Amino acid sequence: MTTIRSFPNATVEQLAIRIAEPHIGSQLAAIMRTVRIEHDPSGTKWRWLKAALVERQRRDGCGSNVAAFVTQALRPVHHTSRPERRDCGRG
Repeated sequence: MTTIRSFPNATVEQLAIRIAEPHIGSQLAAIMRTVRIEHDPSGTKWRWLKAALVERQRRDGCGSNVAAFVTQALRPVHHTSRPERRDCGRG
């Protein structure tokens, strides 16, 4: 597997904000378990998500697990439980 260079903290923050918005906390926690990223779900979703991703990236010395999380979080299956999101662009 190719190693992905670490993302700047500002980029991780923007990813966290955008990924947290359409998900509920339990969805994010399940995705994080899938890619083996530990988290402390205290505070707002995007803040604990950012903290977990930044810490994992720091421990790993690369952005590969952050990229794995983003890939999983953006899978369509994680958005089908929100009907208002499912029908965007149709009609």
